[in-house]
Amino acid sequence: MYKGAAFQNKDDANFYYMPDDRLDPNYLAFSSAHKQWVTDDHIKREHGANIIEGVTIDGFYVRRGAQSVQYDFDNGRILVPKRLATTDSKIFGSYAVKDFNMYITDQTEEELLLESQFNNNSRFDQLEKGIAPYDQVVPAIFASYEGSKNVPFAFGGQDTTISSIRCVVFAEDSYQLDGLFSIINDLKYSNFANVGFNEHPLNEFGNLKNGNYDYQDLSERYFNYSNFAYLNDIRVSKLNDRVAKKAHPGLYMGFIDAEIYAHRFPRQPLVEPVASRAPKVGYLPLEPYQLSLEITQKPIPPYNLELDKRLPYNPYDLELDKLLPYAPYDLFVTSTEHIRLAAGNVANITMLAGTELIIKLDGSEGQIAFVDILGETIQVGNSAAGKLVWDGFTFSAIGQTIQRKISGVTFDITWEGKGSQVIRLERATGAAGGAAESLDVVIYVPCN
Repeated sequence: MYKGAAFQNKDDANFYYMPDDRLDPNYLAFSSAHKQWVTDDHIKREHGANIIEGVTIDGFYVRRGAQSVQYDFDNGRILVPKRLATTDSKIFGSYAVKDFNMYITDQTEEELLLESQFNNNSRFDQLEKGIAPYDQVVPAIFASYEGSKNVPFAFGGQDTTISSIRCVVFAEDSYQLDGLFSIINDLKYSNFANVGFNEHPLNEFGNLKNGNYDYQDLSERYFNYSNFAYLNDIRVSKLNDRVAKKAHPGLYMGFIDAEIYAHRFPRQPLVEPVASRAPKVGYLPLEPYQLSLEITQKPIPPYNLELDKRLPYNPYDLELDKLLPYAPYDLFVTSTEHIRLAAGNVANITMLAGTELIIKLDGSEGQIAFVDILGETIQVGNSAAGKLVWDGFTFSAIGQTIQRKISGVTFDITWEGKGSQVIRLERATGAAGGAAESLDVVIYVPCN
């Protein structure tokens, strides 16, 4: 996608209800006519790919990350809570679809070429219907791990791990296949970082678990000269057209064979790769570690609530002073929500006026966490002496409160407790922004 701009933007494309018995019963699935969607912000910056930012549901625009709508990028669909939609809902949105889907497979070449049947992204575009969620769709590249071996490389126990990867390619025409092979051939001797699986961008729904994904930034953060691999050899070849037309009419097929070299110390304890810095863009993809949040927020009153006057026991006694009173006019119910973040998740919170946010870290010395409010990132954590640190300021005693302006809004920050460090964050009385304004807050803790 980066070297060949191999994607297509689809503007205001329709989504179609597609039942899925594997899905959580609280969701309705609406499939687009294409899969897989582009996820990489780097492709958006370089080539203008439409990374889907939201969808319109029955005339109401819902941005990505709001209302618990899940975006299944690999399957080209959205999962909508039943409270927001029905099976007849009209849904549309804009996205970018890859020219070549990527699949990891353990099928043999014979099974892929002779026994498998595939759907086609462009054909579904013409049919104007949703595509089944778990079907494999061409054009596509099916990659399989063929084997590997370790060869001695240097004194001290360093080996070269040589891994062989074979890819089977299905293209729509000869031009597309030749273009892919040209790009792949030019990758010989290129290197890439070993990125820990903790930063795999998709969650169990196929959604971007941290809101944004940028492979270039991710690679730069993890690359160092003791943690990379390179493509030592690449070979491409075409399948005879006569054989291809018999196996899959209308498709052009070929093979990519890659040999990957990585210099490692296989007899030393395994060490997970560590990022050199925090990400630069978006909702920062970092791994929370023992972080709890408690949110006390006054919700908006019910929109369409009607209250009836209640008569006294004697229905004929209608004196006003004997009628039961109305419910309070401006009653808010205060709710406390406790969120325990699992590894790989990031908390996204909306703070209304009067919201009180309590952050509990695990309390280990030197721990660092981050709070992102309207794009301004604040580093928090524990000093070596066990003191709470907020954006460079070290608290001296529990109960101490400081006032800081973040993204133009004033907050009172209080050190509430120790052991498991507790931070109380609340919008100060009379804070800028007004009672109706809400703030988006992101909480995360980096990997060790």
